[in-house]
Amino acid sequence: MKLKKITLSGFKSFVDPTTIQLQSNLTGVVGPNGCGKSNIIDAIRWVMGEISAKQLRGESMSDVIFNGSSTRKPVGQAAVELVFDNSDASLGGEYAKYSEISIRREVNRDGFSDYFLNNTSCRRKDITNVFLGTGLGPNSYAIIEQGMISQFIEAKPDELRIVIEEAAGISKYKERRRETENRIKHTKENLSRLNDILEELNKQLKHLKTQANAAERYRKLKQEERLTKAELHTLHWREINKKLLAQESAIKNEEILLENKNTELHVFNAKISQLRQQHNIDIEKFNEVQGRYYRIGANIARLEQQIQHAKERHEQLTNDLAQINQVWQETASHQTADQNQIELLTADKTKLEIEATEIQTVVAKAQQELQDAQQQMQLWQNSWDDFNTSSSKILQLLEVEQTRINHLELRVGEETQNLEKFRSELAGLDFIVLNAEVDRLNNLFINLKDDREKLHASVVVKQQQITSQREANNKLSSELDQTRNKLQALVGRKASLEALQQAALGKNDAILVDWLKQHNLEQKPRLAEKLQVVAGWETAVETVLGVYLEAVCVDGILNIVTAVKSLTHGSLTLFDPSLSGKDNQKFDSTTLASKITSDLSLDNLLHGIYVAENITEALVMQSKLNAKESIITKDGIWFGSGWLRVAYDTNNQKAGILQRERELQEINTNITQKQSHCFMQEQELEQKQNVLIDLEQEHQKLQQELHALTAKYSDVQSQATAKQTYLQHIEERAQVLKNEIEIHEKNLCSERGQLDEALTKRDEAVRQKSANDSQRQTLVQDREQVQQKLVTVREHTQQVQQDASNFAMRLQLIQTQVDHLAQNLERANKQLDSLKERQIGIEKSIVEAQAPLPSLEKELQLELEQRLLAETDLTSAKQKITSIEQELRELEQKHSECQETNEQIRISLERSRTEREGLQVRSVTYKEQVAELELQLDDLNTTIPEDAVISASEEKLTHLMSRIERLGLINLAAIEEFEKLQERKNYLDAQNQDLVGALNTLEEVIRKIDHDTKERFKDAYDSINQRFQELFPHIFNGGKAYLEQTADNLLETGVVIMAQPPGKRNSNIHLLSGGEKALTAIALVFSIFHLNPAPFCMLDEVDAPLDDVNVTRFCNLVKEMSKTIQFIFVTHNKLTMEISEQLLGITMQEAGVSRIVAVDIDTAISLAGAEV
Repeated sequence: MKLKKITLSGFKSFVDPTTIQLQSNLTGVVGPNGCGKSNIIDAIRWVMGEISAKQLRGESMSDVIFNGSSTRKPVGQAAVELVFDNSDASLGGEYAKYSEISIRREVNRDGFSDYFLNNTSCRRKDITNVFLGTGLGPNSYAIIEQGMISQFIEAKPDELRIVIEEAAGISKYKERRRETENRIKHTKENLSRLNDILEELNKQLKHLKTQANAAERYRKLKQEERLTKAELHTLHWREINKKLLAQESAIKNEEILLENKNTELHVFNAKISQLRQQHNIDIEKFNEVQGRYYRIGANIARLEQQIQHAKERHEQLTNDLAQINQVWQETASHQTADQNQIELLTADKTKLEIEATEIQTVVAKAQQELQDAQQQMQLWQNSWDDFNTSSSKILQLLEVEQTRINHLELRVGEETQNLEKFRSELAGLDFIVLNAEVDRLNNLFINLKDDREKLHASVVVKQQQITSQREANNKLSSELDQTRNKLQALVGRKASLEALQQAALGKNDAILVDWLKQHNLEQKPRLAEKLQVVAGWETAVETVLGVYLEAVCVDGILNIVTAVKSLTHGSLTLFDPSLSGKDNQKFDSTTLASKITSDLSLDNLLHGIYVAENITEALVMQSKLNAKESIITKDGIWFGSGWLRVAYDTNNQKAGILQRERELQEINTNITQKQSHCFMQEQELEQKQNVLIDLEQEHQKLQQELHALTAKYSDVQSQATAKQTYLQHIEERAQVLKNEIEIHEKNLCSERGQLDEALTKRDEAVRQKSANDSQRQTLVQDREQVQQKLVTVREHTQQVQQDASNFAMRLQLIQTQVDHLAQNLERANKQLDSLKERQIGIEKSIVEAQAPLPSLEKELQLELEQRLLAETDLTSAKQKITSIEQELRELEQKHSECQETNEQIRISLERSRTEREGLQVRSVTYKEQVAELELQLDDLNTTIPEDAVISASEEKLTHLMSRIERLGLINLAAIEEFEKLQERKNYLDAQNQDLVGALNTLEEVIRKIDHDTKERFKDAYDSINQRFQELFPHIFNGGKAYLEQTADNLLETGVVIMAQPPGKRNSNIHLLSGGEKALTAIALVFSIFHLNPAPFCMLDEVDAPLDDVNVTRFCNLVKEMSKTIQFIFVTHNKLTMEISEQLLGITMQEAGVSRIVAVDIDTAISLAGAEV
């Protein structure tokens, strides 16, 4: 399988659809830094199922989508497709029928990926399953990217084991094992849940069994209770029916009495109706008079109210007029007072304005004096600031020098202490003991290293012996398998021939076989089994003997002649050698009997039959034959005296009996020989396996010793390194201490000189400070005089300004009062005008209010006279109504007494009817209760004796209910639940057995997978290790390297790399240089490829750390392996480019966009040669 084509679209810098045709096994990818070469490898890793954005040099999966450039917009989707050539069907299984395998992956901005296999949508798992065991995949050893060389060579033992597992094809086993473990886990969980359910079911079944038994007893008692209740209901029904008959008679008597009383009521109702009609007429007349009386009263009340309202209105208006007159007088008085106040305030204002002008002159003079005093104060302040500046400098200098003195004194003390400490530490360093310890550890390290190399050589020798022994064992095992296959083929051939022979000899006829068993003849041989025919004469003998070959050889035919009659089906031939005449062993060589060797006499069957080699010889002899003689040729042509017989039936399964019999004898002989040979080979293989086990045990023991020695070696090396490091540290520390002592001595001398200088400067500053103190006193005295004058002038100025302000405020206040009084005068004039208008309106309203009073009083007098007449008519109508009402009450009294008697009768009748209905309801209820008990009342009434007593049935029912109550709470569904639960338990028991069986099967699968994994890993490890040991010296021109296991368990052991380039003794891979690590990694990767070549190998600048010599070796190795492996390599090295048969140039002429320029080197060379 080869990688045929790569198609990219929107992936990283490959924004345009780009197709890369891979036509050679050596394809180089070149281009400047940052052009997108490594994006091709990222694309291949991504399309094969990589889900880690970090491995693709991104933060999220959407980072692989082209994100735009200065001239292009971002795209929304990235897609990569790989096309593999599978014409050799190297990718087997369901994919073997496809000559091309296409794998495509697409991703959008949401980060969701779609996978396609041969243009059919699929899962990521389907993609990874395609590459399981091929060396390809997202974490493949076939893709070596930038920086992966160091990661690969410095991988942890467990990580390196994963690479070997991939090469051994164990990844698919691990995937299967993981799935099987998950199934086992789920099966155990299901089994645990099922056991819990079964345990709970057993508890429930036990509990339900008790409940079911109680429910059964409960059912029987309830059935008996049901019958007793039905009998009791029937007896009650009988008693109620007797009461119903008596009640019907009483109801009829009361109905007759009620009818008579109803007739009397009708008479009284007629008289009462007549009086009520007359009463209603009188009432209407009374209501009419009463209405007229009420209307007159309402008119009187209305007139009285109107007169009262007019009088109140007149009084209110009179009061308002008096109040308005009073307000008018008060307003006029206030107006005169405000006018007088305005005149007084205007005179005061004129006087104050003259005084304010004089005060302004005084304020201006005071402000000029204040300005002169402030200038004198400012002159003094300038002198004071100059003095403070110079004084501050002196104080600052004094403080600085004092601080410097304190600091230098502290530094001198510190330097003195440091010198003493460094001198003490230098004196305490002990070099002699430490040097002796370092020498001892170095000598021990050299001895252990020699022992370790010797032991490692022994391990290598033992490993070679194991490899040789394993190869010999494998060869012998193959030979044993071949022998077993041949033996199995012979056994199969024998079984086929025996089946044909059985059919040919009639041993498959069931009826005949049963008959022979009944007569103890099934073990008797057939005649064909007792004959040995000279080779080539089988056809002739079969032609002559025919069906006699199937004959059963018996000791006496006469003994079983009578039994032959019982055989009703098939054909049977019996042959008795004792009745066959003389011995057949001494016939002449020309007779057919001479061609047969047998311990039976065949004279009766072959007498007079001669043989001829061919037809010509037979024809010559035919003329000499007697009547009972014949001749048969080797080909089976049978001549007689005047007759010829030829029998060629190719479809007859009975043909070739004798030849098959002879072949069966030969096969039996061969089987015996093969079984003997197979047994000897098995014994030999077992002996060699024991030898191999002994060698492996010895190798394991040596490896354990080597591991222990290596650990001790590493420990001593670490100790020696630590001691040597410590010694160097002490030496360096001693030198540091000497340097420090020298530095601190110089510092101490310098700081003492600086301290003397600082003391001198401080004394000078103290002298200057004393001179400044006397000058300060003089300035302070001047400040008091200037400040006193300034305060006096400022207070005088403030007083004058305050007086001026007071005059201004008084003027302002007077002006405000004048304005306010003017507003009051204006408002008073408006109010007087308004009061005058209201006074005129009220006087007019008083005249209007007095006009209607005389007419209202006259109308009131007329209404009072009409009310007296209406009162007389109302009294007369009321007396007439009272008379009729008295007569009506008397009639109603009599009607009421009759109605009461009637009601009593009706109530008694209703009560009787209610009792009857109650009895009927009870009768129906008892009947329904019997029906609810699923019984017929009529049948029970017939069955129950007439003298049956209710109390007896009630007593029986009470007893039954007591028994039922003693049973307690009953689960009536317990029986059905018990049956259902038992059925479920049986079903779950079957499931439990199935799960246990499935679990055993899965555990057996795990054991088989572990066994196959161990075998594959061991074989792969040995093969890779051997190839690694061969390839490493080839690349390095010497040295040695090998792989080591970190544990004995082949399922868990890690793998470490041990390498020693030529001329170097270091064995730890981490101590190698970058180039050595790269070459070692290349040797290991190519060793893995030697075991399980991946379809292709991608190398991303793996030659970067190599020099030209090692690059040449690398190129030679790649070129050699390219015969079977397709290489795609990214490089900047010209030597590596030279081995390319196809060059892919990656350009980025447009910023941020990669494009492909492909060159076929061979074609280019041929074209160049043609031009020359």
